[in-house]
Amino acid sequence: MIFYYIKNGNINIADFNTKKNLIIDNNDDLDMFIKRNDKEIWITYDQADHLKSVVTVYDCKDEYSIQYKMNSYNVKTELEAVVETFFENIDTYKCKMALINEFKLPKYLINSSIASITAYAIGGTPCHKDEFDFIKLDILNKYSHVRNFFVNNKNYSQKYKTMIAGVEHTYGYGGCHGARKSYCSSKPVLVIDIKAFYPTMLNKLGYFNIKKISRAKYIHEQNLKLKGKPERLPYKLADNSIVGNFKNKFSDLYNPRASNVICVNGQLLITLLIEMLEPHIKLIQTNTDGIIIEYDDFDTIDRICEKWEDLTGYNLEFTCYDKIYQKDVNNYLLVGDEIKAVGELKECSEGKYTESIIKRSMRAYLTSGEKIAKTINNCKDEREFQILAKPDYRVFANCYGRPIKGVFSFDVSNQFKYYDENWYIKEAIRRVKKYGVTL
Repeated sequence: MIFYYIKNGNINIADFNTKKNLIIDNNDDLDMFIKRNDKEIWITYDQADHLKSVVTVYDCKDEYSIQYKMNSYNVKTELEAVVETFFENIDTYKCKMALINEFKLPKYLINSSIASITAYAIGGTPCHKDEFDFIKLDILNKYSHVRNFFVNNKNYSQKYKTMIAGVEHTYGYGGCHGARKSYCSSKPVLVIDIKAFYPTMLNKLGYFNIKKISRAKYIHEQNLKLKGKPERLPYKLADNSIVGNFKNKFSDLYNPRASNVICVNGQLLITLLIEMLEPHIKLIQTNTDGIIIEYDDFDTIDRICEKWEDLTGYNLEFTCYDKIYQKDVNNYLLVGDEIKAVGELKECSEGKYTESIIKRSMRAYLTSGEKIAKTINNCKDEREFQILAKPDYRVFANCYGRPIKGVFSFDVSNQFKYYDENWYIKEAIRRVKKYGVTL
């Protein structure tokens, strides 16, 4: 692998084959180096256009600037940031290469998304049929008004808000969601997911306008067959991406009707599951492919879920937890034999390492009861306190700082030595209270 970053007219290179770094400042030397390494993948960050005509370039850029990435990884050069970004996200690269090699696709697709690579592999003919003309499953009783909304509504921007099992839900052509706000559970918690929901529905419905159906089926079969194995990931990502392509106007798979068939009826199937379970549970959250509940009698829940599986033909997966702390549908912490954090409570990724001490102190309090102030007071690592913002801000809440208009509303400075420990404590306490706890 060859990593490169161009700065001030010089090409900075990290050659992982010879384990050497070098700087090339003239075209003759560059031509010679390219000839020796023209079979390699050249990796960069937002600079693919410079060399893509002569070598295969993989651009590992994400939504942030290279300066932001340098701050996040705490490295001194752009080239180091390129290397760090690539290896942090190497699974994405491996998945792309696996799909390209599996289906013998052109190498230039390496810079396309998983969704685009999958669309290229399975092919399709854009379909422009009436996207609202399809059968809506008539399966609901108590909540039949949800189906009525879709029968009568042909407006993508219109949403339907309604109470389902004591939780406000929002339905629309993009999906449904609902969650108790600022909630802390008092009984055992069960996460119920519909196994490979949208891909399985797509398989049952016949793959619509996809040309190479055998490839689409193979991807789906491998996704299910390889569960629990690392080699599953390319197939899982590809399988999950297909339905999303149906709403992409620039994709050969474009078929908004197919997307609506799956998304709308998927919402009706999830609502049916809630309707059947409601007398025996407390609903905590509904999302695209499952629900989270509190329960008393697991055997009763299991029996009802088996009945739902028999009625629908889809399979459910259970994961048990002792407790959930939930701010909203996008931010919650599940505590049990394993801990699962979603949203702001997740550990910081290396490439977006911001406010780590705040998040870590909140997790410690919710999982072990350790006081927020203790966690923060015991930490002296500068990187844990850094706060990043686009395009390239790296600051600390600071006793001698000042706000930055439009970016930071509180006092900040790029100097760590005067950091305001109390600000971090107060901010963590303010945020954690939104998870249904009192301090």
